Amino acid sequence: MQPTLEIIDGAANASINAKREPLVSKRPYWHYHPEIELTFMAQGQARMQVGNHIATCTAGDLVVLGADLPHDFNPVDVSIACDFFVLQFRQELLAPFPEMAGVSAFLERAGGGLLLEDTPTRIVSRFEAIDASGPSRRLTMLLDLLIELSEVETRTWQPLSPIAIVRQVAEGRNHQRLHEVIELVLDNIDRRISLEEISGAVHMAPPSFSRWFRRTMQMTFTDYVNRIRIEECCRQLRSSDKPITVIAKDCGFESFSSFSRQFRRLKRCTPREWRKRNV
Repeated sequence: MQPTLEIIDGAANASINAKREPLVSKRPYWHYHPEIELTFMAQGQARMQVGNHIATCTAGDLVVLGADLPHDFNPVDVSIACDFFVLQFRQELLAPFPEMAGVSAFLERAGGGLLLEDTPTRIVSRFEAIDASGPSRRLTMLLDLLIELSEVETRTWQPLSPIAIVRQVAEGRNHQRLHEVIELVLDNIDRRISLEEISGAVHMAPPSFSRWFRRTMQMTFTDYVNRIRIEECCRQLRSSDKPITVIAKDCGFESFSSFSRQFRRLKRCTPREWRKRNV
């Protein structure tokens, strides 16, 4: 498996790639591209991994992805319609315009990804207008959108992944290994994955794998797996009425006390409190 450099369709004959499309269930697609990407979730929920950040984004969330930032989105429940607007462009697009210095600075901040929750209606309408317009009008409409995003209060944006991590995971060999690790974890979220198993899958000795993973992702492999499992637990808490103990077991936690401890650490509340707030 080689690192997945995505080639954006139409990049050769247009400055902007704009589309609205459904998000369908697929194999993990850990990929990157030189284009900056704006992804707005119009409906549904998606499991998101951006660099070393793992979370669930929901309808109304806007994610700004920097150039060459490894990422993946997958629907968390295939029974719920999920679609999103995507705008992709290269930062060189702004180079001729000194008036866009503020926008360029904003995009630099977005190198590791930025999340805006509950996107204001005025910004959502700009995505809809770009989607409905012809190619010749999209350039000026994109510039207007970027200006508006750069003027949103800095504290409103949630940084996703440290830039240093982004540079490491985008490297060819790291990217290849991480793609394989992510795929194995997501395919086996309901069972224990030993260090020997995961290190063997990427042809490394367990101690070497542990050092490499922690250096690359700034977290241990166990912490990474727990984060993936807790996001799956949240999906099930929101979309089902299964008992919390059953959900914990289905998501691979061998003891309820371990599940409760990890949930509180990552979500700052108990599973019961989280379900009450989000259902």
